[in-house]
Amino acid sequence: MTQPSPVPDRPAPQSPDPTSPNRSAPPSSPGSPGAVTPHDAVGLPAPGASATPPPDLGAAGNPPSPPVPDPASTPRHLGTPVPFAAPPRDRDNTRLAVTIVVSVVAVVLLCGGGFFGLGAALVATGNELYKQSRDAAAVFMTDVADGALPAAYDSLCEPVKREVTLDEFEREWDPLEINAFQLDNPRDTGDGSFLVSVRATSATSAPMDISLTVSMSGSTMKMEVCGWEAE
Repeated sequence: MTQPSPVPDRPAPQSPDPTSPNRSAPPSSPGSPGAVTPHDAVGLPAPGASATPPPDLGAAGNPPSPPVPDPASTPRHLGTPVPFAAPPRDRDNTRLAVTIVVSVVAVVLLCGGGFFGLGAALVATGNELYKQSRDAAAVFMTDVADGALPAAYDSLCEPVKREVTLDEFEREWDPLEINAFQLDNPRDTGDGSFLVSVRATSATSAPMDISLTVSMSGSTMKMEVCGWEAE
């Protein structure tokens, strides 16, 4: 009796290795899930699809707030005027203008005060000269009326005393016998001298008018009698 021959074992089918580089994926249709298209290969959106992703509406369905720019990274445009802003004032020019105004006012006040002071000084000097001229004439005539002719001679200015001696002076004034007098206000001659009119009276003769010339002495800087003349 013949026994049947054994059938050789067939190798079990091997599962394809997913990591094998030579594995070829079965082709898939473009519309099937998981199909790789040429646009996917180069990173381009598929035809008919939007290139910009839809905005994230958030949990409540509202668009998110725009991002707040960082002040440090925000560009600053120097020299760009701010709309409706008041123009800046030049403080240096303002100070300069104030300084000029204050300086002008100070100069005017100083000049005005200086002119006023000079005018007042001239008036005071003129009044003082009038007073000194009258006083010098009064001292001279008082000595004459008192008979103190040497004292009257001493009150004369130096130029007259160099020309007229005491004896000559006494011989001229003693015969007049003047015992009283009246003085008028001095008159300025314009050359630095003053004329003082004197109304003199005598016990033996009629009243007489005498004009005394009073000038400032260069040595004593005082007003002194430097001449006389009968009117």
